[in-house]
Amino acid sequence: MNTLYTFKKQLLLTVLFFIGSTTALVAQTAGIPFQAYIMDTNSGNVPGYQLPIPMVNAEILLEFTIQNSVGEVEYIERQTVITDAFGMVSTYVGTDPTNAYSKTFSSINWNGFSKKLITRIDFTNTGDQFEPHHEMDIVFIPGPSTGSSGAILGTTPPDDGVEDPVDPVAGAIYLDTTTGDLYVFDGTDWVKPNSTPDDTSSPAVAGVSISATDAAGAPKSGALDPGDRIVVTVSMNEVVMVDLTGGVPTYTIDVGGVPRTATYVSGSTTTDLVFSYTVSEGDVDTAGGVTAAAGSDALDLDGATLLDAAGNAANTSTPAVSDGDNSIVVDAAGPMATKVAIKGTNASGADKTTTLGTGDKIVVTVTLDEAATVDTSGGTPTYTINVGGVDKTATYVSGTGTTSLVFSYTIASGDSDTTDGITAGTSALAYAGGIMEGIADGRAVALATPEVAAAANSIVVDATGPAVTAVAIKGTDASDVDKTTTLGVGDKIVVTATMNEATTVDTAGGTPTYTIDVGGVSKTATYVSGTGTT
Repeated sequence: MNTLYTFKKQLLLTVLFFIGSTTALVAQTAGIPFQAYIMDTNSGNVPGYQLPIPMVNAEILLEFTIQNSVGEVEYIERQTVITDAFGMVSTYVGTDPTNAYSKTFSSINWNGFSKKLITRIDFTNTGDQFEPHHEMDIVFIPGPSTGSSGAILGTTPPDDGVEDPVDPVAGAIYLDTTTGDLYVFDGTDWVKPNSTPDDTSSPAVAGVSISATDAAGAPKSGALDPGDRIVVTVSMNEVVMVDLTGGVPTYTIDVGGVPRTATYVSGSTTTDLVFSYTVSEGDVDTAGGVTAAAGSDALDLDGATLLDAAGNAANTSTPAVSDGDNSIVVDAAGPMATKVAIKGTNASGADKTTTLGTGDKIVVTVTLDEAATVDTSGGTPTYTINVGGVDKTATYVSGTGTTSLVFSYTIASGDSDTTDGITAGTSALAYAGGIMEGIADGRAVALATPEVAAAANSIVVDATGPAVTAVAIKGTDASDVDKTTTLGVGDKIVVTATMNEATTVDTAGGTPTYTIDVGGVSKTATYVSGTGTT
């Protein structure tokens, strides 16, 4: 082609799903018919053509994506096609399993709700230069007319040669969009299942089961990791239709004591409604399985409607899912602290059960449920303890590669805790720039720790010196006999300082003094006795 006529192509879609007149929108399991003209909208001033001109005999790659009503992709197909002499493409979506790019056409959940058909085109046919071109709603359900399960939407039941040129198979479902009535084809006639004209009974939940899958949906029996799924199946006592126009139903489960929300994914026009919760980092449930409350607390329609064939709204009360009803284990968290022990040592690290003083140590051992490594290159992890009502920081000293991480705090002058022992809260552990992670899975150590309550240990800290609790001043004569009359030259003023504990006085380097005020003039009283007493 001459450079002058090398132009960008653009897809102009004319999608013909049905030929003829019909009041029910019914597709074929043989595939969804698709027709489109491929036009060269920048074809230049080509003599003899009126712009735009068809793109004829061109090999291109089409991609079809089908999304459900909540935006989830249910099927992707790619087809290499060649336009005809008029630039027309005529094909079917879903007829050739080898065209499936993601999932299968037969696995699409045709549940009676609108889906989207999204079309993209790659003019290079390489699969890596797709351009978006068209989206449209699919407001019909393929299947019943040619043998698959599903539902037909319309205003009157399908009939030979009128709305459905092929007889439906037994078990096909039809929903009257005017009345809301649901019918099942019994092989001869369309009948209402499990209902009579005066049916006023509400559908009810018959049971609830909970299972587990991996991220791809395959059943999983081992501990669940982030990305795996907890699947809840709510079984109804009759077929129900789920209308998501007003919202998406949810089901609340209990994962290790924490409420988690499973979201509705499928089950409309059946008796089994399926909900799914994706396990998140930090989820843990290691005993008793996943549970759920009874009554109206678990199943929440959240604006959706849940009706039977007679239009009766469902009773959403559910039975409890108790410990032992399933054996699901969730372990989406790193190592967790199971125990905290606190003891005292001397400055050399030897255990000390007597009162701790300046230079002695408080040692904290945090026991984990699995071995962890500690990397202090970016900082050193810490553990906060309470010493006499004051927070003190114990710093990591050892334990990497084991289940026991050891922290230490050195008693400083002024520290004091003489009642109830050393305590600590549940948020005492901190990374402080360091890294603590499990050896088995590389996940970060959880920072929550068991509380260390008052009296959990009997450590006593006394790193404060003796304190003066009282001062008494009196007069004596020169012979130290108490004197209550006016003092004269040679008489003495005697000061007694009472301490809160016995104190020794060493005068080798100097003699302590006590300053008194005598008639507005400072005078110095000198220490004379009392060492070894209070």
